[in-house]
Amino acid sequence: MILKKGNIFDDFEELDFVGITTNSILTKGGALVMGAGVAKTAKEYCSSLPVLFGSQIKAKEIEGGFYGLLVQGKYFAFQTKRHWKYNSSLSDVIQSINMLKRVSTKYSSKKFGLPFPAINNGGLNWMDIIVQLEELPDNVTVYHLEDLK
Repeated sequence: MILKKGNIFDDFEELDFVGITTNSILTKGGALVMGAGVAKTAKEYCSSLPVLFGSQIKAKEIEGGFYGLLVQGKYFAFQTKRHWKYNSSLSDVIQSINMLKRVSTKYSSKKFGLPFPAINNGGLNWMDIIVQLEELPDNVTVYHLEDLK
């Protein structure tokens, strides 16, 4: 894993896959709730993402449950929360990291970007998560906007 201070979207063209930290709650219309943080920014870049991810969650019948990772084109949803209004679950974050580790190891020639998960809107401490992120291979860059302290 490579840790990089900066915005994941600044490296959008260089990355094969761009991670978006997400939850598993859908709107009444079936779109994934993407109203804050990196999810909101991603929605501004690609307005169809909430509907596309929401369709996958609905098809799997896992609204409010755990999915870990969902892929839609160049983007992947990286689940840190079950519900957008609650803090992230460390166990869910660890499961999502483990899923990303398997995928990024399998596709070692691809470049994956991930915003540092669950520390801003997720409410978790970065020191609890960095230990898990360090297990990711070097084709995964984890972005953070602020100094980690």
